Amino acid sequence: MMKMPESLPRMSLLAGLAGVAAMLGYVTLFWDNTQPAALLRGADAVAIDFRALEPRGVTYGEDGFPRRSFSADELVHYRLGDYSEFSSPVFEIVASDNTVWHSNSLRGSLDRDDVLELSGNVLVADAGRTTQLQTEALRWDERNQQASSDLPVLLIHQTHTIRAVGMRADLASDRVELLNQVEGLHVIP
Repeated sequence: MMKMPESLPRMSLLAGLAGVAAMLGYVTLFWDNTQPAALLRGADAVAIDFRALEPRGVTYGEDGFPRRSFSADELVHYRLGDYSEFSSPVFEIVASDNTVWHSNSLRGSLDRDDVLELSGNVLVADAGRTTQLQTEALRWDERNQQASSDLPVLLIHQTHTIRAVGMRADLASDRVELLNQVEGLHVIP
């Protein structure tokens, strides 16, 4: 049998260690540059553009007067879909007839077409609280001044209390249509 020189195993060990060191150096230098791009390619659909805690904002109309204001516990804006989600939003919307409507809910979202969707303990009331609407989900299309819900709603207007399933409202014409299972109560003061 032929005997190996003693330096060969030592050289193999040193070459292996040099290879590991080169690999670690490469990973250290280039991992941070390539990894985030690979991660973002798969996550574009839910990429957060920005997040704000306790935001407040006002949107002005063409006449220069406030048309909508809001506050929330948190706002998250998504870049790809160009929409925002809110936690515990409070909105104040001025209708075309200058009636001021207040709303609050547990969650909300607003898309680029000014369609506001509220969910979870939704309460909408006019400034004087003469009209109140309660439901679990409400869709408000600001451009068309229309609100809708397919869920049970409770509408309270001064001495009238009306329950229904589903509602369509056109605030520009001050018209509310209750869709199904409508029950009403009128209390004479």
